[in-house]
Amino acid sequence: MGLDAHNSYVTHLKCSLLAYSRYRWGDDGLITRAIDIAESAHRGQVRDGGEPFIVHPLRVAMHFLIVYPQAGEHELAAAILHDVLEDSREWTRQKLGDLFSDEIASAVDLLSKTTAEKDLSASQYKTQIINAPYFVRLIKLCDRLDNIVSLRACPDRD
Repeated sequence: MGLDAHNSYVTHLKCSLLAYSRYRWGDDGLITRAIDIAESAHRGQVRDGGEPFIVHPLRVAMHFLIVYPQAGEHELAAAILHDVLEDSREWTRQKLGDLFSDEIASAVDLLSKTTAEKDLSASQYKTQIINAPYFVRLIKLCDRLDNIVSLRACPDRD
Protein backbone atom coordinates (compact mmCIF):
# COMPACT_ATOMS: atom_id res chain seq x y z
CA MET A 1 0.00 0.00 0.00
CA GLY A 2 1.40 3.38 -0.98
CA LEU A 3 1.62 6.53 1.12
CA ASP A 4 -1.54 8.01 -0.42
CA ALA A 5 -3.49 4.85 0.38
CA HIS A 6 -2.19 4.86 3.97
CA ASN A 7 -3.14 8.53 4.36
CA SER A 8 -6.62 7.83 2.97
CA TYR A 9 -7.03 4.90 5.38
CA VAL A 10 -5.93 7.01 8.36
CA THR A 11 -8.34 9.76 7.31
CA HIS A 12 -11.16 7.20 7.00
CA LEU A 13 -10.48 5.79 10.48
CA LYS A 14 -10.31 9.27 12.05
CA CYS A 15 -13.49 10.45 10.33
CA SER A 16 -15.32 7.28 11.38
CA LEU A 17 -14.34 7.70 15.04
CA LEU A 18 -15.25 11.40 15.02
CA ALA A 19 -18.61 10.78 13.31
CA TYR A 20 -19.39 8.06 15.86
CA SER A 21 -18.47 10.43 18.68
CA ARG A 22 -20.74 13.20 17.33
CA TYR A 23 -23.59 10.72 16.85
CA ARG A 24 -23.23 9.04 20.24
CA TRP A 25 -22.25 11.96 22.50
CA GLY A 26 -23.14 15.02 20.46
CA ASP A 27 -19.55 16.23 20.40
CA ASP A 28 -16.17 15.12 19.12
CA GLY A 29 -13.86 17.37 21.15
CA LEU A 30 -12.46 14.70 23.47
CA ILE A 31 -11.93 12.17 20.68
CA THR A 32 -10.33 14.84 18.47
CA ARG A 33 -7.86 15.65 21.29
CA ALA A 34 -7.11 11.95 21.81
CA ILE A 35 -6.44 11.45 18.09
CA ASP A 36 -4.26 14.58 17.95
CA ILE A 37 -2.17 13.41 20.92
CA ALA A 38 -1.84 9.89 19.51
CA GLU A 39 -0.77 11.29 16.13
CA SER A 40 1.79 13.54 17.78
CA ALA A 41 3.14 10.79 20.04
CA HIS A 42 3.46 8.30 17.17
CA ARG A 43 4.67 10.74 14.49
CA GLY A 44 7.37 9.11 12.39
CA GLN A 45 6.76 5.64 13.85
CA VAL A 46 6.05 2.81 11.42
CA ARG A 47 4.58 -0.66 12.01
CA ASP A 48 6.52 -3.74 10.93
CA GLY A 49 4.29 -4.01 7.85
CA GLY A 50 5.31 -0.51 6.73
CA GLU A 51 2.13 1.38 7.60
CA PRO A 52 2.17 4.52 9.79
CA PHE A 53 1.89 3.50 13.44
CA ILE A 54 -1.19 5.71 14.01
CA VAL A 55 -3.23 3.15 12.06
CA HIS A 56 -2.86 0.74 14.99
CA PRO A 57 -4.41 2.81 17.82
CA LEU A 58 -7.21 3.96 15.52
CA ARG A 59 -7.99 0.36 14.53
CA VAL A 60 -7.84 -0.74 18.16
CA ALA A 61 -10.44 1.93 18.95
CA MET A 62 -12.65 0.66 16.11
CA HIS A 63 -12.33 -2.95 17.33
CA PHE A 64 -13.16 -1.72 20.84
CA LEU A 65 -16.40 -0.10 19.68
CA ILE A 66 -17.41 -3.35 18.01
CA VAL A 67 -16.81 -5.56 21.05
CA TYR A 68 -18.00 -2.97 23.60
CA PRO A 69 -20.72 -0.81 21.97
CA GLN A 70 -21.69 0.65 25.35
CA ALA A 71 -18.23 2.20 25.71
CA GLY A 72 -18.16 5.72 27.05
CA GLU A 73 -16.30 8.63 25.54
CA HIS A 74 -13.45 8.41 28.07
CA GLU A 75 -13.05 4.69 27.44
CA LEU A 76 -12.84 5.28 23.69
CA ALA A 77 -10.22 7.99 24.24
CA ALA A 78 -8.20 5.52 26.35
CA ALA A 79 -8.32 3.01 23.48
CA ILE A 80 -6.95 5.63 21.07
CA LEU A 81 -4.23 6.65 23.54
CA HIS A 82 -3.35 3.13 24.71
CA ASP A 83 0.28 3.16 23.40
CA VAL A 84 1.14 6.81 24.08
CA LEU A 85 2.95 6.26 27.39
CA GLU A 86 4.97 3.32 26.04
CA ASP A 87 5.94 4.89 22.75
CA SER A 88 6.58 8.54 23.61
CA ARG A 89 8.78 9.61 26.51
CA GLU A 90 7.35 13.15 26.37
CA TRP A 91 4.07 11.84 27.82
CA THR A 92 3.52 10.87 31.45
CA ARG A 93 0.50 9.65 33.35
CA GLN A 94 0.32 13.04 35.07
CA LYS A 95 0.43 14.96 31.79
CA LEU A 96 -2.36 12.78 30.33
CA GLY A 97 -4.38 13.28 33.51
CA ASP A 98 -3.96 17.04 33.31
CA LEU A 99 -5.04 17.16 29.67
CA PHE A 100 -7.81 14.56 29.83
CA SER A 101 -8.92 12.96 33.11
CA ASP A 102 -7.55 10.67 35.78
CA GLU A 103 -9.79 7.87 34.41
CA ILE A 104 -8.18 8.10 30.96
CA ALA A 105 -4.65 8.51 32.34
CA SER A 106 -5.10 5.56 34.69
CA ALA A 107 -6.43 3.31 31.90
CA VAL A 108 -3.53 4.20 29.58
CA ASP A 109 -1.07 3.65 32.43
CA LEU A 110 -2.58 0.22 33.16
CA LEU A 111 -2.19 -0.68 29.47
CA SER A 112 1.50 0.29 29.55
CA LYS A 113 4.22 -2.14 30.53
CA THR A 114 7.14 0.26 30.16
CA THR A 115 6.94 4.04 30.50
CA ALA A 116 9.22 6.88 31.57
CA GLU A 117 8.01 6.12 35.10
CA LYS A 118 7.95 2.29 35.29
CA ASP A 119 9.30 -0.91 33.76
CA LEU A 120 7.24 -3.97 34.66
CA SER A 121 8.21 -7.59 34.22
CA ALA A 122 5.94 -9.73 32.04
CA SER A 123 4.47 -11.29 35.17
CA GLN A 124 3.79 -7.91 36.82
CA TYR A 125 2.19 -6.61 33.63
CA LYS A 126 -0.03 -9.70 33.32
CA THR A 127 -1.21 -9.22 36.91
CA GLN A 128 -1.83 -5.51 36.24
CA ILE A 129 -4.02 -6.32 33.21
CA ILE A 130 -5.91 -9.12 34.99
CA ASN A 131 -6.76 -6.76 37.86
CA ALA A 132 -7.63 -3.82 35.60
CA PRO A 133 -11.22 -2.63 35.03
CA TYR A 134 -13.24 -4.57 32.47
CA PHE A 135 -12.98 -1.94 29.72
CA VAL A 136 -9.17 -1.82 30.09
CA ARG A 137 -8.98 -5.60 29.65
CA LEU A 138 -11.14 -5.26 26.52
CA ILE A 139 -8.84 -2.59 25.10
CA LYS A 140 -5.89 -4.94 25.71
CA LEU A 141 -7.72 -7.75 23.89
CA CYS A 142 -8.44 -5.40 20.97
CA ASP A 143 -4.77 -4.42 20.94
CA ARG A 144 -3.75 -8.08 20.71
CA LEU A 145 -6.41 -8.74 18.07
CA ASP A 146 -5.09 -5.92 15.92
CA ASN A 147 -1.52 -7.15 16.34
CA ILE A 148 -2.58 -10.63 15.20
CA VAL A 149 -4.65 -9.34 12.27
CA SER A 150 -1.77 -7.14 11.10
CA LEU A 151 0.72 -10.03 11.10
CA ARG A 152 -0.21 -10.79 7.50
CA ALA A 153 1.43 -7.51 6.47
CA CYS A 154 4.73 -8.21 8.27
CA PRO A 155 7.69 -9.14 6.12
CA ASP A 156 8.76 -11.80 8.66
CA ARG A 157 5.51 -13.52 9.60
CA ASP A 158 7.31 -15.92 11.94
